[in-house]
Amino acid sequence: MNGLSGRRGRSPIVATIVLSGMTIGVAVVIAFWMNRVSESYSSVERIDFQSVFCKWDAYGTYWNVSIVVKNTGTTVATLDKVIINDIEVDGYGVKRWSIPDPGLATTTLPIFGMSLKSGEMKTIYVFIEGPPDPQWQSASSGTNLNIKIHSAGGMQYIKLIELV
Repeated sequence: MNGLSGRRGRSPIVATIVLSGMTIGVAVVIAFWMNRVSESYSSVERIDFQSVFCKWDAYGTYWNVSIVVKNTGTTVATLDKVIINDIEVDGYGVKRWSIPDPGLATTTLPIFGMSLKSGEMKTIYVFIEGPPDPQWQSASSGTNLNIKIHSAGGMQYIKLIELV
C-alpha cells in the first residue's frame, strides 16, 4: 500500500483563504505599480497669480507692476517671457526698482528664465515707461493691461490688470 493513501488533503476552506490572500496581495502590488506609472505621466505645469499690484512711481516716470506667482502644478515650471498687451518687454534681468529707459518696459525676470518648484511662490516686477512715450502712451491711470507670463513648457498665463 502507498503511504499517502491514509492522509487527507487540506480542507477547501483553508485553500480558499490562502488563495484569496495571495490574490489580494498581488492586487495591492499592482495598484501601487499603476499609481507610480500614472504619476510619471501626469506632470502638470500650472501657474496661478496670487496678487498683482501696480503703482505709479514716486518720480512720476514709470509704472511699477508687482506680480506674485505660485506654481500649483506637480512639476517644475520655468517662466521665460513677460508680454504686455501683446508686446514682449524689452529688457530682462534688471534690478528691482530700476527706472526703465525711455520707451522701454523691463522686468526682473532673469534672461534665462526663472524656475518655480511645485508649491513655490516668487515675485516678478515689471517696469513700464509712462507717458508721453509713444509705445506706452496708453499706459495711464485707468488703463487695462493684458499681462502674459510665458513658460518654457509653452504655456501662457494671462492676467488682466487696471493701472491705478
